[in-house]
Amino acid sequence: MDRFYNFLNEKRNLYSLIIAIFIFFTLIAVLNTFTPATRIPTTNIEKTTLINNESGPFNRITYTSLHDKIYNVRQYESLTSFVINSQEEMNEKICFDKELPDCSAFIDFEKQTAFFYFPGPKPSGGYSLSITDVKEYENKLVIEIVENSPGKNCMSIQMITYPWAGVKFEKTKKKIEFRVEQKKIDCEGVLSE
Repeated sequence: MDRFYNFLNEKRNLYSLIIAIFIFFTLIAVLNTFTPATRIPTTNIEKTTLINNESGPFNRITYTSLHDKIYNVRQYESLTSFVINSQEEMNEKICFDKELPDCSAFIDFEKQTAFFYFPGPKPSGGYSLSITDVKEYENKLVIEIVENSPGKNCMSIQMITYPWAGVKFEKTKKKIEFRVEQKKIDCEGVLSE
């Protein structure tokens, strides 16, 4: 106990202790001011089906990626996908803030259908999604998705991320299914399965 009092009696150590406590509580206060974005817990795979393999004659459908056009997107806590055929559905399920114009400006729901895929939260940066093909079979569309994840030696930001992919294509009433292919990036640009 005497050592503790001797420690406190030394001005230099006392000032160091006060500064350390001040920094500690300041950091706690700053970190508590950040509010996370709205996250919607769900396990909904609505109107879509995850498939493993498909064969038979098909036509390739022309599609446009929405990933670089829409930035106002909700975050989902688990694997979720949506087929969107109206502005109301888009506002309810995809748009984080309905007042922002970018959420639907690129989709004409009279002529187009949109598909969105959310794999849920990932433990770090370095995850990416791309829709590589949309195939039309006799009674359905199949959307092919590649999910890239960072390899063990990759440097990436250490925070939870929420990747997503979205496309639009000519309006359809066919059932929509999707296939996800997992790939790992080895940080030299080569993909491995």
